Amino acid sequence: MLLIKHDRSFHHLYVLIVLLLLMKLAPGFISGVKGATFGCIERERQALLKFKEDLIDDFGLLSTWGSEEEKRDCCKWRGVRCNNRTGHVTHLDLHQENYINGYLTGKISNSLLELQHLSYLNLNRNSFEGSSFPYFIGSLKKLRYLDLSSIGIVGTLSNQFWNLSRLQYLDLSGNYYVNFTSLDFLSNLFSLEYLDLSGNNLSQVIDWIQTVKKFPFLKILLFRNCDLSNNSPPSLSSTNSSKSLAVIDLSHNYLASSTFNWLSNFSNNLVDLDLSYNDGVTFKSLDFLSNLFFLEHLQLSYIQLQGLIPEAFANMISLRTLDLSFNELQGLIPDAFTNMTSLRTLDLSCNQLQGSIPDAFTNMTSLRTLYLSFNHLQGSIPDAFTNMTSFRTLDLSFNQLQGDLSTFGRMCSLKVLHMSGNNLTGELSQLFQDSHGCVESSLEILQLDGNQLHGSVPDITRFTSMTELDLSRNQLNGSLPKRFSQRSEIVILYLNDNQLTGSLADVTMLSSLREFVIANNRLDGNVSESIGSLYQLEQLDVGRNSLQGVMSEAHFSNLSKLTVLDLTDNSLALKFESNWAPTFQLDRIFLSSCNLGPHFPQWLRNQNNFMELDISGSRISDTVPNWFWNLSNSKLQLLNLSHNKMSGILPDFSSKYSILRNMDLSFNQFEGPLPLFSSDTISTLFLSNNKFSGSASFLCNIGRNISVLDLSNNLLTGWIPDCSMNFTRLNILNFASNNFSGKIPSSIGSMFHLQTLSLHNNSFVGELPSSLRKCTSLVFLDLSSNMLRGEIPGWIGESMPSLEVLSLQSNGFNGSIPQNLCHLSNILILDLSLNNISGIIPKCLNNLTFMVRKTASEYLNNAVSSLYSSTPDVLSAYQNKITVGWKGREDDYGSTLGLLRIINFARNKLIGEIPEEITGLLLLLALNLSGNNLTGEIPQKIWQLKQLESLDLSGNQLSGVIPITMADLNFLAFLNLSNNHLSGRIPSSTQLQGFNASQFTGNLALCGKPLLQRCPGDETNQSPPANDDNRGKEVVADEFMKWFCTAMGIGFSVFFWGVSGALLLKRSWRHAYFRFLDESWDWLYVKVAVRKARLQRAFQWLHEHGLA
Repeated sequence: MLLIKHDRSFHHLYVLIVLLLLMKLAPGFISGVKGATFGCIERERQALLKFKEDLIDDFGLLSTWGSEEEKRDCCKWRGVRCNNRTGHVTHLDLHQENYINGYLTGKISNSLLELQHLSYLNLNRNSFEGSSFPYFIGSLKKLRYLDLSSIGIVGTLSNQFWNLSRLQYLDLSGNYYVNFTSLDFLSNLFSLEYLDLSGNNLSQVIDWIQTVKKFPFLKILLFRNCDLSNNSPPSLSSTNSSKSLAVIDLSHNYLASSTFNWLSNFSNNLVDLDLSYNDGVTFKSLDFLSNLFFLEHLQLSYIQLQGLIPEAFANMISLRTLDLSFNELQGLIPDAFTNMTSLRTLDLSCNQLQGSIPDAFTNMTSLRTLYLSFNHLQGSIPDAFTNMTSFRTLDLSFNQLQGDLSTFGRMCSLKVLHMSGNNLTGELSQLFQDSHGCVESSLEILQLDGNQLHGSVPDITRFTSMTELDLSRNQLNGSLPKRFSQRSEIVILYLNDNQLTGSLADVTMLSSLREFVIANNRLDGNVSESIGSLYQLEQLDVGRNSLQGVMSEAHFSNLSKLTVLDLTDNSLALKFESNWAPTFQLDRIFLSSCNLGPHFPQWLRNQNNFMELDISGSRISDTVPNWFWNLSNSKLQLLNLSHNKMSGILPDFSSKYSILRNMDLSFNQFEGPLPLFSSDTISTLFLSNNKFSGSASFLCNIGRNISVLDLSNNLLTGWIPDCSMNFTRLNILNFASNNFSGKIPSSIGSMFHLQTLSLHNNSFVGELPSSLRKCTSLVFLDLSSNMLRGEIPGWIGESMPSLEVLSLQSNGFNGSIPQNLCHLSNILILDLSLNNISGIIPKCLNNLTFMVRKTASEYLNNAVSSLYSSTPDVLSAYQNKITVGWKGREDDYGSTLGLLRIINFARNKLIGEIPEEITGLLLLLALNLSGNNLTGEIPQKIWQLKQLESLDLSGNQLSGVIPITMADLNFLAFLNLSNNHLSGRIPSSTQLQGFNASQFTGNLALCGKPLLQRCPGDETNQSPPANDDNRGKEVVADEFMKWFCTAMGIGFSVFFWGVSGALLLKRSWRHAYFRFLDESWDWLYVKVAVRKARLQRAFQWLHEHGLA
């Protein structure tokens, strides 16, 4: 009985214990059931909602998160995953693939602390700019995967991660403003397999190697672009070093040779090693590479490697990728690569390798990609390449390789071929020879630009797989196929800068084209309406041809994706209905020299995105409508409306175009005050040849970035404000032909980069400011036709060594000509005429080097140009213009200014003799010393000035005879020696006697032709009778001419009947001959027509335009 009671008691106790256990497990059980029914645990759902409250979700990325009934199951929210058994949140993945599709902002809430079962957290590529580092994450002890890369957080890391001992994956890359003073925060992460700190500032970390060694399971180490330098301790023992590392990326740092010794410890596991973009690495420091037997990928670009490629690479037989590009490697390509049979990609581009391409490559049967571009390789393409069936990509561009394209025609596996910038010859059709169609079906990208290929363009649609073809900058001639045979997948087609003729072909079959560039050829005729069928077209460039006719809506109606339109320098007329609204939105519009007028083009009204617009010289004679200035195109960077007849008053630009860099409104009829511009962005401003009036006070509001300011030929008045110190980057300043007055501001000396200064034809007074001597880069200085006074400062010759044109004409300068002007060795035009200069002519003028001998620059450029930066990466040339008086008249010179050599000291008060040293200026074209008080004789060595075309010594007191050697000046077209005291006979020569008598008058003692005054002893000359010797010579001459004419007749007959007989008897010769005549006539006609059209445009341009 007692035993039974005991058993019952034990049973009750057992039941009680079971009940207690069930009560303990009940919440979890209920929660599990609840999770299976309703989703995640409530407190974790509330934590996620609190996390969302602190975020800014402008893109609706968390639209599935919410407290609504239909959104109660947080396990179904975007980026959330739960444990199927317990319902706990284990994964939170809110990473973004890119910023284009949206991202989260705001701050990271510590409400995530409720997610204690979280093992995966990824917030990559969101933007929590300026938010503090979420240190609380260190309390999520179950984390195995953590990615906080590129989220813009700030803070300092120390020991916050010590509790994350289970962490296997850690990516903190791209958070440059997190302060990494050391890597101690990683010390307890013994399970780490993946570590990425790329793009952070680790410059203060000195123990990074020692820290890395503590992770026994680490497989991937990415320290790319971390500002690492050679500050590691010297002891690099391999103790406790991780032996599992397979991928190491230390690229884009400042590491040198000594840092890499520790890498030799990973010989058994290392597969991928990237040391590119480091400094001062030598091949000697890379000896450890020979021990990395399993290495498959090695990147050593941009590490300044020098010398020969070592043979040791032959031992790295496991390599599949080797990148040695962008170094300073020299010598031949070694045969060592023959042993690297596993190599699939080899990049030796951008070095200084020489010699020919070795045949050793043919043994590398696995090689798929070979880059040898930008070296000094010579010779031809090895024929053995035709057997390289593994080749997919071959880049040999920008070398000195020769030969034709026949070798490539048999490389049937080739998909990408880059041969730009070599010396290849032959025709493109050679690619089709002996190829059995294989290249036609395999090639996808073909770049042959910058070679010497000739012949016509074949039917490129035969390349059935081709997507990109570049044949630009060759010598292709002939016409395009009238019609392409089949539909093509070509997306990019460049045919520009060749000599192609004929009309623009029917391009219907090229319906996949996105970029079509055929500019700078010799195309003529009309533009086919088939261009309108290219519905994928984004860029159309047919500029700088001789195309004619009308382009209408039919050419553009289907081009809805068009963003770039370039029809520059053609004779095309664009005629659209006034209400036509294009379906495209253009980014760049270049219609210079096309006919858009006479009214302003209305179709521009719906173009709101263009960044560049050039409709210069487009025959528009209209007021610019207000809607144009009000277009919401805040992206505008370039606006060129020049060389039209546009009128109106310009609006305030300061608030319209915030990033406008280049504006050219010159050669129009705009009037009113000068507009205001943005003070930060404007770089070039051409407003010349208009009717602007008022003051130039707006100058003080133009920013420091301006490099060209041309206000010439307007009606501007008043003083120039003294705020030139703002223009520290100014290269060109042209205020010529206005009504400016007052003194030249002293702040002009702040323009240290000034190359052109033209203040011609104003009313400036006072002396030249001494600060002008700081403008040491001046090339062109024209201060003529003002009211300046004082002495010509000697520092012009000392401080302006690059000066090529100096004109101080028509001012009130006095004193003598400074000796220091003789230091202007580059001077081409020296004009001091129409002043009050006295004293003698310096004898040192023969030091003006450019007037003594030709220089290399003269052969390169006929203009006097000043360089300026129109965009940050592009230098442009400003063509200076000046009015030059010579040959008895005044003319404007621009494009040929650099050919002139002129000295003009006329109408001053100079005394003394003409220095003989002036005859040493062997290239002098014009010398004008008229209207002075010069005495003495004309230098006897005047004959040395063989190039002289204009000489004016009139209005002086010169005496003596005219040197007989002046008869040797064969190019002399203008001569004036009038009003002197010259005497004696004018030397006899066709040149001198051809001048008008008025050019010798005023010399009372001068005689001989062309003057009427005869010299003493002059008599009428009679022809002497012919003697017998002369008659004998005439008989011999007649006999010779008789036999000569007889022989010519016989020779012509034989030649004529020989050729004619052959043509009559042989039909193929006859057809070939007449076909040759037809083609020759067509060629001559096209040549003459094209040349005539270009000369007409050139003369018109020279007449109106002086800018490069």
